[in-house]
Amino acid sequence: MDNKEKRLMLPKLISHGCVLQTGERTRIWGLAAPGEGVSLRLLHQEISCRADGDGNWEAYFHHLQPGGPFIMELTGESGETIQVSDVYLGGGIHLQRPVQYGTAHEPGKGPVSHRV
Repeated sequence: MDNKEKRLMLPKLISHGCVLQTGERTRIWGLAAPGEGVSLRLLHQEISCRADGDGNWEAYFHHLQPGGPFIMELTGESGETIQVSDVYLGGGIHLQRPVQYGTAHEPGKGPVSHRV
């Protein structure tokens, strides 16, 4: 991520419709002006942090429960605000289910199960 304008920014991975992993700690990171304070709000939690000398910041939500859609709001000391809508919180179980793939090169055979 490049932040030549020194604005409050999130990586493209954290955008409208994203799914955040739940658990003990859920990491959110981004860029801001060096030394700028950043506040984040999601559900009942409000957390804050400060950007380092290069403008990088990170903060952690704790013990988020699966669900959604929710709105996450970030506010910088500059007054700039980012709202990320349709945020879903997911557990790790979906990563352990089999994924089905079709086999176009072998007509008549059903999908093949693969573990991710």
